[in-house]
Amino acid sequence: MVNYYKILGVENYASIAEVKLAYKAKIKIVHPDINPDPSASEITQYLNQAKEHLVHPETKEAYDRKLKLAYLIEIQRLHNLKNRKSVFPQITIRQRAVEMEEERKLRIKRKYESGLEKFPFGLRILGLTTFLIWGLQIMYSNYFIDYASYDRQRLILGFAIFSIALVLAANEAYTRFIAKSVDTPFRFNYERLISWVLVMSFFGGPLAISGINTWRKHYLLTHQFDYVYAKINYRESYQNGTVVYYEVNKQLFTRLLDKEIRDLIYLEDGTTILKYAKANPLICEALSPEEWNRKPLEM
Repeated sequence: MVNYYKILGVENYASIAEVKLAYKAKIKIVHPDINPDPSASEITQYLNQAKEHLVHPETKEAYDRKLKLAYLIEIQRLHNLKNRKSVFPQITIRQRAVEMEEERKLRIKRKYESGLEKFPFGLRILGLTTFLIWGLQIMYSNYFIDYASYDRQRLILGFAIFSIALVLAANEAYTRFIAKSVDTPFRFNYERLISWVLVMSFFGGPLAISGINTWRKHYLLTHQFDYVYAKINYRESYQNGTVVYYEVNKQLFTRLLDKEIRDLIYLEDGTTILKYAKANPLICEALSPEEWNRKPLEM
């Protein structure tokens, strides 16, 4: 669209008076009768068109509306062009990221398939299951909450075996899902699923062992128990616990009780009394004075 304001040399939407003054000043310079330039006739024609559109209120108002609309269309076109230019690099980067992810999955798949030739899937599952059960069994057999002081290393060993086997199992599942997703994309987020299972198993396994052992201690000390004299080790005892040692079936045991020395039943020569589980003498507890008075010891 021709901008007649620019032809006259005035600002857009100038008043009619400004348009007339600009027209008179321009026409005196470029009129063919005055200016011998060959283009003077064409310039004069444009000046006359500008005068026809801008000196009358009705035509000027209609022209101004068209000019505003033309500017809005041009602004929208430039805006779309700018956005279109910025979209292409984003699409390229996104496509490249997708391609790199596919290449990564293919590498993992090839590596996983080559590993399956050496260690078949069934053998992998058997090994991981064995280590998981082994770690849980070590924690269970050494009593997760209330254990003897020299059993802590075994407990830590069991927890370490269980944790390592759990991480390896999660890695095995993750790798297998990636290898499968190359040919058949999954509709669910398997990474999030594996993460949740890993976290729940990591905390749930020890908590389950803790709950089982708590129930086991309560059951054994209620149904399958016996009494034994225990010697208090004053040197190793401290404020929050008491170290005692006792003998069951000619085997010496050392225990860390959660009671202070003054809360124990004190017999002669630094001796107290314990109630222990026949199935596992490590599971024991100190008798309370009420229990001692209620049921005298028969030994």
